[in-house]
Amino acid sequence: TTDEEEALEPLLSHSVNLSDDYSSIGERKYTEGEGNLRESNLKKPGKNSAVAAVFNIVACTVGAGILSLPGGVASFGWLSLLLLPFITISAGYTAKLLIRCMHIVPGKRSNSYREIGIETFGSIGGVITLILQCTTLVGVCTIFLILVGGNMSAVLPWLTFHDIVLIAGVLLIPVSWLKTLREVSFLSYFGVAASVFCALVVLALGLQFAIDDTPKYEVVSTTSGFFLSFNVLVFSYGGHAVLPTVEKDMRTPANFPRVINIAFSIIALMYCSVAAVGYAGWGEALVGGSGNILDAAAASCDHCVIVTIAYVVISFHVFMAFPIPLNPVNLYLEHAFRFHEMSHTKELVSRLLLRTGVMVCIIALAMAIPWFGDFLSLVSAISVISMVFVLPILFYVVLSRRHQVHIAWWKMCVLVFLFLFGVFASVVGVLFAVRALGCDFATNAPYSNFFVPASANHTVESPRNSSWCTPL
Repeated sequence: TTDEEEALEPLLSHSVNLSDDYSSIGERKYTEGEGNLRESNLKKPGKNSAVAAVFNIVACTVGAGILSLPGGVASFGWLSLLLLPFITISAGYTAKLLIRCMHIVPGKRSNSYREIGIETFGSIGGVITLILQCTTLVGVCTIFLILVGGNMSAVLPWLTFHDIVLIAGVLLIPVSWLKTLREVSFLSYFGVAASVFCALVVLALGLQFAIDDTPKYEVVSTTSGFFLSFNVLVFSYGGHAVLPTVEKDMRTPANFPRVINIAFSIIALMYCSVAAVGYAGWGEALVGGSGNILDAAAASCDHCVIVTIAYVVISFHVFMAFPIPLNPVNLYLEHAFRFHEMSHTKELVSRLLLRTGVMVCIIALAMAIPWFGDFLSLVSAISVISMVFVLPILFYVVLSRRHQVHIAWWKMCVLVFLFLFGVFASVVGVLFAVRALGCDFATNAPYSNFFVPASANHTVESPRNSSWCTPL
């Protein structure tokens, strides 16, 4: 088992076994005309069924990001719902391209996203992929802390957002010292259950308020709203890094394209329901809020026990799951600093110091940038869009040309469009996400334990530079 596989193991269901020896796996070739994988000399296949693979993809993709979807729709209005099918189809397509890249080299199989990057562009490709992966994972850890701080400060009003972030972060420091996390793989089940529960709460309350009240809506918002909406929606499909591991552990990897179709259809159904009903229930009042739909639900439902339970459930989930995205980052850093070449005592001390330092940086980042929705948008624009849209297409085209795999002209046109759109959306998305955070800082925007609808009488500090908040 490599360090990368060991790091990613808890992200999957405990039914996934990454400790098998895959050195006996023979050549697998992808025949583009037939649209499936043809395997030869597969002496030791994985253990997971297609159903288990579907669950693993759903479990790794659906998470706390589902709470940001209605706010993402509110950034651009009802037309944002047209982005969801586009993103779902595009992300499913690039997921299949990523798996094709694993088998495109005759007689060789890449076992991870990073190995595909190395196969494509050498060590530079591996470094770029690793940086984007680590940026995403650190961003997710920070988002987890922000979510815990915001949620639990609503449940425990005598503690401030910063108090809870600090307490939670300190409690997580000893947990971050664990080198392996096989024991927490059961959290994939709890994570799916927590996400489904919160989705049901949003659906129930959103439908109620959509029927009882008359929220204001807007069909099209602003250019910045489009890219902020795109950032949030793409973030919810940011599970591409674990797909090679899921495919590798299937009994019949040739079924993986069908698994992707089923898994992404389930995810899309869940996302579209929450996004549409959440926006229908609260409308434009979501614009300018914290980005967490539970805050809107809490403000509309005074002393609502079900919302309090949702706060606690999702907070417990992200708190317990926090070490899972953090551990790969720590393992990568330890490998880079050659901790494995140190004596046992020196390695132990160095590991404790490094992992504590990483935790301190994440705690400081969460306390400095406490806006859940806008920070999530920034992380998505910086790394997730590239991981979902840009790199799979780039890797596939380069490897196909190198190994003389024919790509039809119409398919190349689709690939070029998605690639250029991804690059453009990433660059522009970063600019608008930074601008949104600048507006948050300038106006001292609300970020914890309360939600401020657009019609509320809320006084904010006068921004020193109002251009941060001027609609574009």
